[in-house]
Amino acid sequence: MHSIYGIQDDRLYDLEDHFYYERKFLLRYLDAKTKEAKINNILICLAWSLGVINRFHLDLESELFKRYPYKCPFCLGLPCFCDENKLKKTQKVGRPTSIKPKTIDEWQKLAKKIYINDEIDKLNFEILKTQDRLHYLFRSFRRTLGKTKVKEIGHLAADYFMLLLRLSNILNKDLTKEFNRLFDKGCHVCHKIPCQCYYFE
Repeated sequence: MHSIYGIQDDRLYDLEDHFYYERKFLLRYLDAKTKEAKINNILICLAWSLGVINRFHLDLESELFKRYPYKCPFCLGLPCFCDENKLKKTQKVGRPTSIKPKTIDEWQKLAKKIYINDEIDKLNFEILKTQDRLHYLFRSFRRTLGKTKVKEIGHLAADYFMLLLRLSNILNKDLTKEFNRLFDKGCHVCHKIPCQCYYFE
């Protein structure tokens, strides 16, 4: 993604632009009528999200492994047995397992093992809520000159990415294959590397 959009993102788009487009394509996903349209909009939403993560120099892979070491960080179950009626608070997950997913495909398979009872309406709500919270933390970090801890942002970024993996499972789509399909020739609009269209509509 950085080779396609890195220069254009850094030169042309402010943080608020990223938030606007990320939310825009998430809402388009919710309104989409076909599975293909839904996954396309989720992929573009994810691309905008990754742009913000890159700007903040967050190591998403490391955050994922610390947060999801082969179990749910809330109930510590595999599979998850969280009580949806209780306020979720993360627990200490203990020493991470030596088995670490190395690809997005492996992370998606792990998400399927942990979260076997997902329902799309509840997941959609959780994604919207988590995205909103993540945007708030990014804004807060900028406003308070770093008093907001980056660690908290990293944790929530990992949760958000995990939610998108879970959504891909519900849609029965391989996120890696779909990502490669949409961006295999570069930008999904102009099909150039780096992007030459200077917009992401």
